[in-house]
Amino acid sequence: MVSEGDPVKWSRFSLSYFTGRVNGENGNMQVVKVLNNSLVLAVNENGEEVILMGKGIGYKKSIGEKIVSSQIEKIFELKDKKLKRDMIRLAIDTKSIYFEIANQIIQYAIDKYEMKILDYLYLSLTDHISFCVKRVLDGVVISNYYVREMQRLNPKEFDVGCYAIQVIQDRTGVEIPKDEIGNIAFHFINGQVDHPFNELSLKMEKITRNILHIVKLHFHLVYNENDFAYSRFITHAQLLAQSIMVS
Repeated sequence: MVSEGDPVKWSRFSLSYFTGRVNGENGNMQVVKVLNNSLVLAVNENGEEVILMGKGIGYKKSIGEKIVSSQIEKIFELKDKKLKRDMIRLAIDTKSIYFEIANQIIQYAIDKYEMKILDYLYLSLTDHISFCVKRVLDGVVISNYYVREMQRLNPKEFDVGCYAIQVIQDRTGVEIPKDEIGNIAFHFINGQVDHPFNELSLKMEKITRNILHIVKLHFHLVYNENDFAYSRFITHAQLLAQSIMVS
């Protein structure tokens, strides 16, 4: 029912213990583990584990080495062991270029529209972009049937989606279908602080919850909402909900 290689669904609830900040005076950060060129696991001045994001921040770094504050673009403070494990897994399994692309797209949204972004978007968008490129290379295209509705109801998020597919194409050389504009826009709708969900989003959420309930009853399941596979199954349920809405 849930297969490897599918994107993780990073919900605002599953990442509720995830906070991020940037502090220009972080001079006591030391490397614990290099996750990829854009992410390192480190300890701060209080001995607490954090994950640092920055272009090239992990390049040729050694355990115990101090991080120059100018390299740090984002600091994620980990308050939950399960969350830490999932994030490290994503970082190890995902090329650093996808973290850089996601960061560039999010910064565009912040600079142009002053969007207040929830920290989990850095992860969910990275995972989505990585999986999107893989799908295109594998010849798999998932149609998005509500692109026009997205453009009409959420023009700012739609513009970010347009910018996003251009950046992905420029950085990877892979031609991204226009259907992805709506998918990425939807990430930004969900990834903003206090964003008023449009009617379409609310309907999709209701259908998705019903799908989960039906599967649970039919197969006599007990969901482990902290499980990695459960998060991925939600992604499939949302895609099914999208198809139901336009049928």
